[in-house]
Amino acid sequence: MQDVADAAGVNRSTVARVIEKPDIVSQKTRSRVEGAINKLGYTPNRLASALRGKRSRIVTVLAPPRLAAVYGAIVTELTNQLSKEGLIVNLFPVLNDAEQNTSIIREALGWSPALLINIGMPLDNNVVEIMKASKIPVVHLFDRPIINFGSCISYDHKAAALSLVSHLISRGNKHIGYVHHGGEIYSPRLQRDRFEGFREA
Repeated sequence: MQDVADAAGVNRSTVARVIEKPDIVSQKTRSRVEGAINKLGYTPNRLASALRGKRSRIVTVLAPPRLAAVYGAIVTELTNQLSKEGLIVNLFPVLNDAEQNTSIIREALGWSPALLINIGMPLDNNVVEIMKASKIPVVHLFDRPIINFGSCISYDHKAAALSLVSHLISRGNKHIGYVHHGGEIYSPRLQRDRFEGFREA
């Protein structure tokens, strides 16, 4: 950072402000510092900043490795919206393997993210304890965790399936099939709720 400051003719704190809070720096100074950063190829050490107690810019997303359909769309939109706030998505794939997932969550939390978004990892007691110990905020998408921990953004999967199939029936459809991915099913309860809604319709 000192090399950037010397090249731009400013002090280290000004370089830090350009990196962390560019809106509070004048356009002229910001352009000079950004030019020096580009010329020198300087890359801020985000992990070091986090260890010094500064707010991390990383948002860790735990998601299925196959980002098809809705998963891919959500991760793409998260990346776009968070980037507007100066945040960077760090994507970690999760599997149906408790031991591997424990290693994955330890590695993910080792980057000291500002937030952890879970859209795929099943929560056993071991994973929950690791998350709690990190004191990093956790948000679950799609499915409420069996173990009550963190915040959750979801919807009633049974009611959604019931409403969807009822609509198809009202339009005169009689032969309606139910298909789900039989491989990486991270939440059997979610699939059960959807299927129950399908059958009730």
